[in-house]
Amino acid sequence: MSLMSSQQVLQFVFLACCNGYEAAGGIHNALHVPVVAYNAPIDDRAAVEFARGFYRSWRRDRDVSQAVDRGREALAVLYPSEAPKVRLINGDMVTPGAFGACMGKIDERLDLLGAQLVGIEERLDRMDKYPRRWLYVGLLLGVLLIVAQVGTPFLNAALIRIGP
Repeated sequence: MSLMSSQQVLQFVFLACCNGYEAAGGIHNALHVPVVAYNAPIDDRAAVEFARGFYRSWRRDRDVSQAVDRGREALAVLYPSEAPKVRLINGDMVTPGAFGACMGKIDERLDLLGAQLVGIEERLDRMDKYPRRWLYVGLLLGVLLIVAQVGTPFLNAALIRIGP
């Protein structure tokens, strides 16, 4: 009989090994329980210190998340650089194979979007040739309108002086 099959209620798994994220993710995905793991090599004394703080808190409060926080706090006192290496995995993790497939789909989508952007740029380049002519015509008309607006009062004044 295996240790796992004899468990009545598994509340969490504490995985004490270096770079245990992949294994921890697999355990969590299979058993659907929180897993405490290290994401990098950790000093043995630091691992013991973390476990001491973790299990003290766990016995008292029966809260895995809080126990991880207390274990990290205990670890940070003596080994500050080691504390960030401890993680609680409590939510399905993607496996490397699934992650690769997901990234493949993202790459395909980005390639498609890139091709669409190239098409848009080509259309903008074609449109760019014609609007410049119309831009110059519009600017000329705008200048003529401004001249007409500014010149009208002077023209009226000149006509009044010349008048009868």
